Amino acid sequence: MHIDLDVAGPEEVPGGLTPAPHWPPRQHIIEAAGAAAEIVPVKVASLAVYNPAGDVNGRGARFGLDMAMAIVGGVAG
Repeated sequence: MHIDLDVAGPEEVPGGLTPAPHWPPRQHIIEAAGAAAEIVPVKVASLAVYNPAGDVNGRGARFGLDMAMAIVGGVAG
């Protein structure tokens, strides 16, 4: 499963290179990743489009970790 983190928009993942023009709420994206991982067994996962230089508060990093946890079956928040 491959997820471009900037689909969450620039407020959630600051510094993204190609932010989506319209984005769903953070929790909807996390829930969608978790639901997809429940339906289709995930053997390999990748998270992309994260720019740590633009993420001064660590918000994008937390979103990336929450997405990873959703994919492996953890509780995201």
